Amino acid sequence: GFRRENTLRCIRGHAANAFFLALALRRLNDWVPEVRAAARESLPHLAKASATENVVSALWYTFAHCVSWGRMGPAERQLLGELTTIGKITPALSLRILRAAAGPAAQVLAQAGRGPALDPYLREFARQAVQPSVRAMAYRCLVEERMVWTVGRKWIWTELQWCKGRFERITEERVLPEVERKMELLASAVNDRSALVRRV
Repeated sequence: GFRRENTLRCIRGHAANAFFLALALRRLNDWVPEVRAAARESLPHLAKASATENVVSALWYTFAHCVSWGRMGPAERQLLGELTTIGKITPALSLRILRAAAGPAAQVLAQAGRGPALDPYLREFARQAVQPSVRAMAYRCLVEERMVWTVGRKWIWTELQWCKGRFERITEERVLPEVERKMELLASAVNDRSALVRRV
């Protein structure tokens, strides 16, 4: 723990590639609180100094897996949202979500939606995203005027005497600004080529 903390505090310059940046991001889920604090301090500087495509790739991996990170607290989650607002990261991340033909693009959109960085791109996602799940999520967020994301899972006992239970999602949400021309938006969703989107 001391070595990991010291390494994070001594990092200067940029990350060599997305892999090393993803390793640094994983320290937000470290089992030592001081290491998580050091990661919160060093990651903004590291992200600003690193190449945009490397930061986007590392965030893509992190957003796809951070739901299962049980030691990450509210401060670490807030930092992840703030990283999407740095420099050219917002347009690059939105372009990747828009063009992704496979992978966890909808989950990345939900996790990146912790902050308002991607709010201006929601209409574009709804109409032009390649994946139907991304279009459906964007339409739902615009119609309901709220962004919802998963922060973890909680075990719920259903039959304690038989040791039976299930995991339930823990979600948080953020209110979006009022959407204009909502009927036009709904008409566009009804005419979408995917049944997943039309169901919304």
